[in-house]
Amino acid sequence: MALEGGQHEYDAEGTAPRPARGSRRRLVIALCVAATVLLILVSAFPSFPVSAQVGAAVVFRSSVSPTIARQNETIRVSMSDTNLFPFANAPSDDAGYRALNLTGEPCGETYPMGVALYQGLYTLQNLSSAHYLPVVDEFTFWSCPAMSGLPFKLAPFWTDAQSLNLLGYWTAGETLHPGGGVSLGVLHPFTPGVYTLICGDAWGHVQVLYFQVTVA
Repeated sequence: MALEGGQHEYDAEGTAPRPARGSRRRLVIALCVAATVLLILVSAFPSFPVSAQVGAAVVFRSSVSPTIARQNETIRVSMSDTNLFPFANAPSDDAGYRALNLTGEPCGETYPMGVALYQGLYTLQNLSSAHYLPVVDEFTFWSCPAMSGLPFKLAPFWTDAQSLNLLGYWTAGETLHPGGGVSLGVLHPFTPGVYTLICGDAWGHVQVLYFQVTVA
């Protein structure tokens, strides 16, 4: 027996009720209104998100290639930081960064990310007994462009990638160039052995990598 005056329609088998077309139209209209309100609220926010201290939302990655190299072969270190949050992310303190002797390219990025190199096999637990090898010429005066002085901020959902080519380590002294000329700092190619590479950033991320140099 057919029902009269009901608010539902039935499927082909007449067993399961489904909303009437008028109810579906009201549901679609309600969803459109909600989406419009959401867009209005989003547009009310500033065009560039505000800064927040959320270091835990930064993912740090590092790698070294090759892990086994011959003498005079360039060692390439790659690093990156990814901000997982939808607002700018600034490190609160870089004391740990400085304590580990981390360094990047001279006149390089203002980004607080770098490496420290040690000859031998070390861990973070016994690293204090080792002497780090400068991988950047710290003895030459570099004329670098003026920096803005503003603290670094990692943009929302942004990945900042840096790389550093290691050719050896530097000591104080003078280097004579073919055809004349002298520059400060002496570059020493890596000698055969195992090297410990500390990679890190100002958010406190630290990773320990290793590579080996063999006889050419």
